[in-house]
Amino acid sequence: MNQFSCNGCLKITIHEESAFSDIEMQHILHPVRPDTSIPPEIKRYILDNIDLLSREIYKRLVENGLSINICQKQIHFWWTELGKNRYKRDDDPFLSAQKWLEENSYEIVFKKENPKAFGFLTELWNTLKNAQFEIRKIGVNATCKYMLLHNLFYIIYNLI
Repeated sequence: MNQFSCNGCLKITIHEESAFSDIEMQHILHPVRPDTSIPPEIKRYILDNIDLLSREIYKRLVENGLSINICQKQIHFWWTELGKNRYKRDDDPFLSAQKWLEENSYEIVFKKENPKAFGFLTELWNTLKNAQFEIRKIGVNATCKYMLLHNLFYIIYNLI
């Protein structure tokens, strides 16, 4: 956002001999900031198209005449906020993920509290298990901060 040099001045004079003070303020008005709030109809459009990526929603809104004062990050923010209820089951992300997986019939095969970690099976596991060829080893490459966590996933998938 553009910032304006208003050459304003605030002058406060405190009179030691009395309990009074003088305050003088000089301020040159500048243009009012444009309204960049997201109107309810845009939020409704985002909610109606929540399965699209936020950038695709933004692109479609721009094509339909979205105000140039509304930026893509605002659309992404509301896409995230309005879409939370699809996945969020608890304020604790670890518990929330477990609850969502259980609701959707994913099998949790490993749980550890310190460090917090869990493993689960996806439909890919059933596909591989029912394949017409023998699987001798499955390696999982996960990008994560803790090598220990990576090794735990690797061990679990190799033991199953």
